[in-house]
Amino acid sequence: MNAISVLANELGVTVDSVFQNIISEGIAARTKRKINEASVVKEPDDPGKSGGYSDQEIDDEKEYSTAEVAKITKLSEKNVRKYAQDGEIKARMVNRAWRFLGKDIKAYLLLPPKTKI
Repeated sequence: MNAISVLANELGVTVDSVFQNIISEGIAARTKRKINEASVVKEPDDPGKSGGYSDQEIDDEKEYSTAEVAKITKLSEKNVRKYAQDGEIKARMVNRAWRFLGKDIKAYLLLPPKTKI
């Protein structure tokens, strides 16, 4: 008997439920780490410059542009637009440009990572 089976027997649960719990705990730990990393947005020190950012929290009610969301999420602008169009990141169109609320960006960052097939 392996350690997982012994643990399942001691707890009176199935091996599958032990694995599910282990997976859930791993996702929770990654999510917590991701929240801590993503709760800081970098705003330009000088609006005329690209780069040179200072730390600032994501404002839940502020609207962010595609470029800002790309920097926050470390995705390309093309993927940010695709995710908005597909509904993976909640957004709205304003004058043919996507706008994202800070709370929706945070919600996206809390999603578990996608598994590649």
